[in-house]
Amino acid sequence: MDPILKKAGNILEQNVNPKFAFGKIFQIGLYALFLALFLSCSISVENPEADARKKVDQIIPTTFAAIEGRWKPDSTYTVDDDKATHLGNAELDMEFFRDSSFILSDQSKKIFPDYTRGKFLLKGDTLIFAPILKNATLPLDTFIIRVRFLGNRLELVHPADQRFSFFHRRKGLDSLAQDTLLNDSLWLLTEQRYAIDSTYKESQAHDYTYLRFTRGKMFWDKHRNGIFSTDSGALTKTGNRWIWEKNGSDPKNGTGSKNDFLVDMLQDDSLRLWPMNGNNIDSGY
Repeated sequence: MDPILKKAGNILEQNVNPKFAFGKIFQIGLYALFLALFLSCSISVENPEADARKKVDQIIPTTFAAIEGRWKPDSTYTVDDDKATHLGNAELDMEFFRDSSFILSDQSKKIFPDYTRGKFLLKGDTLIFAPILKNATLPLDTFIIRVRFLGNRLELVHPADQRFSFFHRRKGLDSLAQDTLLNDSLWLLTEQRYAIDSTYKESQAHDYTYLRFTRGKMFWDKHRNGIFSTDSGALTKTGNRWIWEKNGSDPKNGTGSKNDFLVDMLQDDSLRLWPMNGNNIDSGY
């Protein structure tokens, strides 16, 4: 039924039938609900598997920053193999450092049979290893390298024997987990690297060193030839960059010193400190 109009003085009033009003409001409500549901729904016509495949196949530009870090193997094969060899449980680690050095640990001897450390050179998608073995330099070894899947997957092709190897990035602990583990903790120094091919392992019998973290400070306790010494100071952490104000650093009075470290927490019981020289790391840690 149409609304009824009547004139009262100079004011035109509209008397609406209650049943009519309720019906109109109900229709408008349904329309608004349908419109809201339509706008909130995102309809994708893409195939999720195809989208995932695009991410895997996308090649990330090969740079020092892209390959820096630790990598664990997934599989390897040659053109003569019937199927790939699964390496998920293999004792194999590959790590690239900011000082253009690398460390390899391959007990399977399938991918890197003859060397464990050295320097590397990156030219486009060509990776050149300059291995060092017992203070002797071995011949250069060349690979084709590709980084895929948002920088979390790495492929190595060894042209010399047509071997294809695949790795995934091994990520360290995040800052929150690091803070939890470091709070009021004690760490024993096990090894120091003075150069790429020079490593000193602590005897831990007569000579030993401890790091202690408590209340925003770091303590470096050292025992050498029966002499015990301690350096301490405030520790400021910004991500994986640490500034240690050893012995109350005061440049004006020439006391103490500021020590800049790049920090890697390899796992919950392994910590590595790289001394920084500006924005570059030294070869030792």
